[in-house]
Amino acid sequence: MLSENDQAFLSRRRRLVASWPIVATGLLAGLGAFGVWIWFRVPFLANPLFVAETLRQGTLTRSQLETATLLLPVLFWLVIALIALVIGLGFLFTAIEKRYLTFLKDHDH
Repeated sequence: MLSENDQAFLSRRRRLVASWPIVATGLLAGLGAFGVWIWFRVPFLANPLFVAETLRQGTLTRSQLETATLLLPVLFWLVIALIALVIGLGFLFTAIEKRYLTFLKDHDH
């Protein structure tokens, strides 16, 4: 009843759905650990309270100010790229769901 292509599609879908919680948990744990590490190890890059305090005290060095100035446009474009990636993934997931819905409609009877 199901074509070989449909069986392969459903098999891939089952594997993806089954493995996603494990992968996502690992990714979130790694991201959280990295965030905590960078917050304490390099507070100038991740802790806005630290940066505000050093600016208020006037202890921000010229090299730190230059680094921040150089990183700002890079981070801006990285955020734009991340948003574009999320939108692109939305299109991909929508295409997969359309295929899935078509499959279910075709095999409903």
